[in-house]
Amino acid sequence: MSHVHIDMSAQLRRARALELRIAGKQWKEIAQIVGYPSASAAFKGAQALLDDTVSPIVEDMRKVEDLRLDAMLSAVWDKAVGFTVIDEESGAGVKIDPDLDYLAAALRISARRAKLWGLDAKVDNGDFIPGQVLIREIAAPVDQV
Repeated sequence: MSHVHIDMSAQLRRARALELRIAGKQWKEIAQIVGYPSASAAFKGAQALLDDTVSPIVEDMRKVEDLRLDAMLSAVWDKAVGFTVIDEESGAGVKIDPDLDYLAAALRISARRAKLWGLDAKVDNGDFIPGQVLIREIAAPVDQV
């Protein structure tokens, strides 16, 4: 029978780092709280937990991030797709065309959501399989925070 040694203190630190990220903390602050030497180490620790396990905390983090993406998309949506303003006096509608900057922002938000939920997951040969959910990358790399 084979035995696998698990360093529980490392696992607990990884889990705590992930919990703090869910709570909205920055990686640098997480590193200081949990005792990692750098923001990068804190990110890598949390990422290792995500790579090694499927846990309820991962699902919770996805849901929190999804709510944040909803709020961001809601903030840009009308200007991204255009809208109609109704003149109160005449009742006539004035169409406002989409703003390409807002449209680009909406597309970036949608792309992030697809990545979060694995909607554009790659397989080993590089093809995309819509709808396949992978647990790989939940939080932004340290250099993007």
